[in-house]
Amino acid sequence: MTAAIRLSYFEDFYRSIALGADSGIALLRRDGKALALYPSVHDEIGGLSLAQSPLVRRVIAGADKASGFTAEPAGAAPRLADLHAVRGFPLIVSVSEGIDTIFAVWRRD
Repeated sequence: MTAAIRLSYFEDFYRSIALGADSGIALLRRDGKALALYPSVHDEIGGLSLAQSPLVRRVIAGADKASGFTAEPAGAAPRLADLHAVRGFPLIVSVSEGIDTIFAVWRRD
């Protein structure tokens, strides 16, 4: 069984629930390939693979979820990410926030 959904559906949905300017949401295939990203990076869709990320590798290997610090794709600013496998589908959802944003209040105090 297959289905087609416009990327703009996910991008609009992700935009509506994004927590802040530095938050990121990704829908990945179970092999780590990016299907939808927010903020949107159209050039990377289908070509960007996060399969080398230790967190993504954990979920690919069968874990239901993985959380931790990451700097993926390579060279990106450090982020705290939480990944979950979508039960019944070969998909992974990743939600992340930049470290600077997470610790901004703590640093200010």
